[in-house]
Amino acid sequence: MQAFKIPSSVIEIIHRFEACHFEAYIVGGAIRDLCRGRTPNDWDLCTNALPHEILSCFSDCKTYCVGKKYGTITLIWDHKPYEITTYRVDGDYQNARHPSEVRFVQSLTDDLSRRDFTINAMAYHPERGLIDRFHGQSDLKEGIIRTIGDPSKHFSEDVLRILRCLRIAACDHMQIERETARAAVSFAYLLETVSNERIFAECDRLLSASGEDVSKIFHDFYPIWQIIFPEIASDFAHWEEIIQVLTYTPSVQNLRWAMLFRFDTSIAQAVLERYPVEHKRLAQILVLIRHSTDPLPSNQREMRQQIANLHADPVRQLLQMRHAEITRNSAAGELQQIQQAEQLFKQTLTNPKYCFDRKQLAVNGNDLIHIGIEKGPRIGAILDTLFQLVINEELPNQRDVLFNYAKKL
Repeated sequence: MQAFKIPSSVIEIIHRFEACHFEAYIVGGAIRDLCRGRTPNDWDLCTNALPHEILSCFSDCKTYCVGKKYGTITLIWDHKPYEITTYRVDGDYQNARHPSEVRFVQSLTDDLSRRDFTINAMAYHPERGLIDRFHGQSDLKEGIIRTIGDPSKHFSEDVLRILRCLRIAACDHMQIERETARAAVSFAYLLETVSNERIFAECDRLLSASGEDVSKIFHDFYPIWQIIFPEIASDFAHWEEIIQVLTYTPSVQNLRWAMLFRFDTSIAQAVLERYPVEHKRLAQILVLIRHSTDPLPSNQREMRQQIANLHADPVRQLLQMRHAEITRNSAAGELQQIQQAEQLFKQTLTNPKYCFDRKQLAVNGNDLIHIGIEKGPRIGAILDTLFQLVINEELPNQRDVLFNYAKKL
């Protein structure tokens, strides 16, 4: 029997069910991770206990019942959330997303058979081992994603499974079985019925995969991306140019989004607000796009100024964007230039005498008030002036020097 290392908290939850005369198994992405020798981040379980029986078994624990209609209870155990779902089979689907009803059952096999892909239809019990009725472990070893049964049925029932399929293929370095891939493209038009929040969540996770895997999925399933990103994927040649650059772009999601829409902030803002992206992330992405064509800093003064204006992380990511562009174009001369800028960035950032933020000044607003400067907007103006002088190395970042200059101002 194949044995996996399971956290004691998960085993305790299973034993609690068994003490209440129910059964419970680990399911979902955790099994994929375990089979591949990885440590899961999340642990989901299924059980033959009905939702009210789950709540009864864990009446001494904190629980959330948002998904109770579909048999899912979120249990807080040892300060961590665990999703526990009653064995179920789904009725007819509505709007290509949700079943009109679910029927709770007592058979683990029935529950596993309603799941999307063979690699997601495995269950594990610490004593009984791996339950794999649909050969998911074999597909996982061969790196193949396939649906359980007819892929057309699965994708037409819940069209979000298409994006889930693409995301798993990219993030887990897998190939999509031919009939499954064909059905994914055929039913992609139904993605227009999916909420923008769910589409963004899947795309965001997909963009965290390696550059080669992301580019392959974007290339092989071009018709799907035409539907999701019509503003930038309507022209295949332009789309190919984008995904070639993504191959060389580090797996930083904001950076990847910026590379998708580089050189056009208006399109980026329209698309990302449609999905929608939270305001802070949108602002960070737009900063990268707006400054993606700025001249490279050629000396420490220019580099300090750019870091002070944009902060260190955006400057680092702008250099990464430029590096990816140059690598894709095989521009040897420009590559040397970007490498010099990257070295300049490191030297500037690690130099203890440099100041990149007003908070790093040797004096603050209270200090200025203490030496007799009147409280009010004038304080901020003086600090801004001192900051610019320090950045430009016209004044050292020394307390006594800055006090004397502030008094003159």
